[in-house]
Amino acid sequence: MNGLRASGRNDGEHRLRVLVADDNASILAKASTRLARDFEVVAAVSDGRQALYAARRLDPDVAVLDVTMPEIDGFQTARELKQSGSRARIVMMTMHDSDEFVAAAIDSGALGYVLKTRMHSDLVSAIEHAIAGRLFVPSLTSLRAIAPAPSAGRHAMLLGVEPRLFLDEVSRLLASAIRRGDMAAIIGTEATRDGVSERLLAKGCDLAKAIDRGTYVSIDAVEAVAQVMVGGRLDIDRVAAFVDDFERSRLAVSASNLTVIGEMSPLLCADGHSEAALELEPTWDNLTRGLPFLTVCCYSVAAFNQGSPELFPTICASHSAVCHAHPAFSRV
Repeated sequence: MNGLRASGRNDGEHRLRVLVADDNASILAKASTRLARDFEVVAAVSDGRQALYAARRLDPDVAVLDVTMPEIDGFQTARELKQSGSRARIVMMTMHDSDEFVAAAIDSGALGYVLKTRMHSDLVSAIEHAIAGRLFVPSLTSLRAIAPAPSAGRHAMLLGVEPRLFLDEVSRLLASAIRRGDMAAIIGTEATRDGVSERLLAKGCDLAKAIDRGTYVSIDAVEAVAQVMVGGRLDIDRVAAFVDDFERSRLAVSASNLTVIGEMSPLLCADGHSEAALELEPTWDNLTRGLPFLTVCCYSVAAFNQGSPELFPTICASHSAVCHAHPAFSRV
């Protein structure tokens, strides 16, 4: 997105070898042309069997697979690639936007899931995150569908340009958590929290009831940052106290899961405290590992365009999943 490189790879370095499979000739050509700018496209084939044969011969770094293909579909192709010992990281590219399809793709061994309507904006990023071992998903709600897998998507990163798109994406995730009876929390700026509240109310969520029960918590991110910073440095013990408070609150309301939306690290970056942000991300990851938390950190592309070249890949390294903020799907 916007030229950011998840891997930190320079153009002069080794070009990843990519195999593409799609039974739609037009999509296959467009995907191959797009990928050839950044990678070496070693094969472009029209079905799963050809993909398996090409993978055995060419040993690609990445296999981009259409979900719906004749004879054997993308899911089965992915499973057979894994069973054959192929080292290729798998990215699915499809028109299917349902969370169930995303979960099935991840279950078959894929690390990335890209909608064909977003191919030009998302495919390269999905490949680079997959190479780094991170999931790339089309929506935050799909993270909940794959969350039963150990640690899958438990610390995610939402990356975007427009604040409105952040609010739409975050609100869909929080609304699904509230409807499911989970605990939901947001550590955001006043503008973010107000925007999310408006959207949750529009979706029919009874926020007053959820707040009264303790299943919805709204915290000012500016105040939260002030609490964990001491003398210009991050106080890890205070971060641990934050996590402990959240876990006690979750247990008190008997919620199976906690969904946390956070803007603390982005605020630290914006305030010139990038080192503290880089420390906070892995600290939070370590403290919440093993807890039923799904944490989503919301970053603007502008925060990385203004920082050092290594800021983006280093921040990414602390997250197990990435999602781009896009206009809402036609479905609710």
